Amino acid sequence: MKQCYFCNHSIPDDAVVCPMCGMEVIEEKGNKPFIEKQSYKINVEASSRKDEKQFSFRKGLSSLSHYGTFLARKTVHPLESVPDLNILTLYGYLTLVISAVLSAGIVTRVVGALENTYQVLSSISILPVLSFSYSWLEWLIKLSLFFFLNYLLYGILSYLFQKNKVEGPSTFGSWLAEFSAMNALYILILLAFFLLSFVAPIGLGIPALLFVAIHQLSYLVSFLLTIDNINANKKYYQGLISTSIHFLLMVVIAYLLIKI
Repeated sequence: MKQCYFCNHSIPDDAVVCPMCGMEVIEEKGNKPFIEKQSYKINVEASSRKDEKQFSFRKGLSSLSHYGTFLARKTVHPLESVPDLNILTLYGYLTLVISAVLSAGIVTRVVGALENTYQVLSSISILPVLSFSYSWLEWLIKLSLFFFLNYLLYGILSYLFQKNKVEGPSTFGSWLAEFSAMNALYILILLAFFLLSFVAPIGLGIPALLFVAIHQLSYLVSFLLTIDNINANKKYYQGLISTSIHFLLMVVIAYLLIKI
């Protein structure tokens, strides 16, 4: 008699399969058991995938917390860099996407509410009937793209002035994170207006649209503040030429989005 290497029950010496647990018991030279490796490998891979998912989830929460800390620092000190935090390249693009979607969401919601009100008033003959095609999804996508390119273009122009400095940004991604976070306070206010637009889109429509316009101007102000030149005349013409280029490019982008 011999013992099963899996359940420790006594089994016959010539047994190949344990009658108690059903596992194969094959002896190699030196009386060492040969254990089928495939089932063990599957368990290891399943455990590894589970650990990897848990690690990715914790890493995601850590990055989100880190991003929130970064925005909080920039809200208090918008013009100061944050050297003690590891700024990821993704932060700049994430900030632009959030700003663009919130701005586009406010405009889309207000326009949709006005369109519904106009249809009601025109149906009772108070206002003339006008054919107006409104698709909230189309408006949201096109406006989000327009606002994102508007903010991104300011960041690109600002980086072109900053990279020539002795202590300029190392990469475009790190500078975009710093530049976009200069308007971190406006993102919180945009979020508040976005939520309120679902409560009273008509009553708060005008203030919400005005703040969206102010938010666009905040990027212009942030860009002008990044032009650091001792020569005042040169600084003036740099700002004038850059804003003119930005305006012309955005007109072309708006035209293309309308025609699409």
